[in-house]
Amino acid sequence: MVLAPLPDPGPPSLAVAPEPCPQPQQSPSLDNPTPFPNLGPSENPLKRLLVPGEEWEFEVTAFYRGRQVFQQTISCPEGLRLVGSEVGDRTLPGWPITLPDPGVSLTDRGVMSYVRHVL
Repeated sequence: MVLAPLPDPGPPSLAVAPEPCPQPQQSPSLDNPTPFPNLGPSENPLKRLLVPGEEWEFEVTAFYRGRQVFQQTISCPEGLRLVGSEVGDRTLPGWPITLPDPGVSLTDRGVMSYVRHVL
């Protein structure tokens, strides 16, 4: 490691005096703050695109290991949810679409277990 002397700042008579930092000015609105509007739970902006009572058609296709095992077209206004063959939580919203048990189509027990876990 090499230590070098600091550069010579020049004669003391040429020293530059630091400028004082400007003080932030207070805005008159800070003295009388306006209350924030009541921001309740905001509505989903996509909800405006949906017309109540309109039928929505969904095409559901399931593949296990690249082979199609299920295909169904369903119309349901409240949406859908994909579930496994076991009895799931019926209190969740959406029409439950039960996908086929992977044991019917798959022979690899590891993959079968993984697919059941995902479902």
